[in-house]
Order: sequence, then structure tokens, then C-alpha cells
Amino acid sequence: LEVAINPTTESFLRIIGTFASTGQYADFLAFNGMFGIALIFSVTGIRRWERFLLIFCQALNFVALLAAGSRSRFICFMLALVFFIFLCRRSRAVLVSIFAAGLIFYGAFTWLGQGVILRYKVLGHSQLVKERTLSTTSKMFFEYLNRYPMGRGIGTGSSAARYLGKWEAPKDFLIENYFTKLQTETGIIGVIFFYLFLGLLCLRWINDWLRYMDEEFYHAAAALSACCFSFFLIEGIFFILDSPPVPIFLWTLVGMVARLSSLSNERYAAG
Repeated sequence: LEVAINPTTESFLRIIGTFASTGQYADFLAFNGMFGIALIFSVTGIRRWERFLLIFCQALNFVALLAAGSRSRFICFMLALVFFIFLCRRSRAVLVSIFAAGLIFYGAFTWLGQGVILRYKVLGHSQLVKERTLSTTSKMFFEYLNRYPMGRGIGTGSSAARYLGKWEAPKDFLIENYFTKLQTETGIIGVIFFYLFLGLLCLRWINDWLRYMDEEFYHAAAALSACCFSFFLIEGIFFILDSPPVPIFLWTLVGMVARLSSLSNERYAAG
């Protein structure tokens, strides 16, 4: 894609780590980044030198995320930061964090070089981004909705079904978005109920879990919540939400925020 836009694009090594793909590795880094923010903004239990160590780790984590080369996960992480800024109750800390993030952002791109810059520069081409997200998602979803309005059963939307399935599949059977995967496996009823569940969950999340949470727990919960909202919105529509390690971290974070809300309520009840 970059070569088609700019023939002089430089290549660079995309880091995989211990994961099967750069996307999975970048998912891990994005979750790590929000865990770090949750710890940095914690009111108690963090010494000053530990906070500076966490900030250094955050900078290193961000550089690794850029080096992984996954633009979608980079957008997820940046969107999570935007959500956190809106949720955060400490305006001064947010302003300082935005300034520090800007410096890290500039320094990371400068250090990693032109090859990485040109890869992420593609995000500025709105038409290409639209074609690879909105257009692709809607086209694939309606194609499978017409083929299998009531779905084909659990597992038939996975990539392994191309090799193990005994039913006739389209030539381009590699399903790359969660809308289509849900449609293939559960049908339109499953799609409606799943996204209705997510919507109701997020409403209760904001109106119940976060709204009345004790200050000691709030900012850690806000960072973890922002991460979940971002992945629900990006991975839950345009990519595969149940592809590891996303579900392992995501639903763990949901439980952690619910537990923090429970601890806050218990403290309030105890007086």
C-alpha cells in the first residue's frame, strides 16, 4: 500500500516478539500502555521514583508499538488515550501528559526513521482508510447476510473453516471484521443481540461503575475503561474481537473495572 502511494518508501523490520503476528504483538502493547497509565494515575500506592520508572516504561512501550507497524492497533491506543482524557478528572495532570506524549511521539518517530513515518503517513489518506474499513466491512457483511441470514453455526466464521468446513464458502472467505464473523456464526439475530449487549454494558459502565466511583479507584478504572471502549469500537467492528490476546485482556479488564466499582461501593457503605 505504501509503495503504491510512494515508490520511494523505505522498508523496515516489523517486530513480532513471541506472538504469531505483528497485530497480536501490537494488541499486547496497547493493553500494556493503558495498564501503565492506570498505574501512573493511581492516587495511592505508587512512590515518586516508581512513577518515573512507569513513565519510562510507557515511552519504551510506545516506541515498540510504533516499531510493530500495526496502524489499526496504533489507532486503538490513541483512541483509548482520547477516551481517557475525557474521563479524567485531573485537568492539570492531563495537560502535562499530553505535552509529554507529544514529545515522546515526536522523538519516537524521529528515532525510528523514515520507513516507519511513511508507513503511518498512510493514515492521512482518508479515502484509502475508508475503503479498508467502512467500505470493506459493510460490503462483506451484507454479502454474508444475503448468503446466510440465520448464520451457519459457531466456528464457521473462523479462518480454519476454510480448510475444515464442508460447506461451500465464497472465494474470499477470509473474514476480517467482527460484524461479518458474528453474522456467519450466529446470524442477524446474534449480531443485534451482541451489539445491544455491548451498548447496554457501556451505558451501565458510565452511569453506574464510573459515575459514583471513589477518587482512589477512579483514574485507574478510567484508564482501563478507556482501553475497553476503544477496543469495543475498533476491534469489535472492523477487526476480530475474539482473536487472542484481545479477549484474554479485554474481558479481564471488564471484570477489573466492575470489581473496582464494587470496592468503591463497599467503602462508601462502610462510611
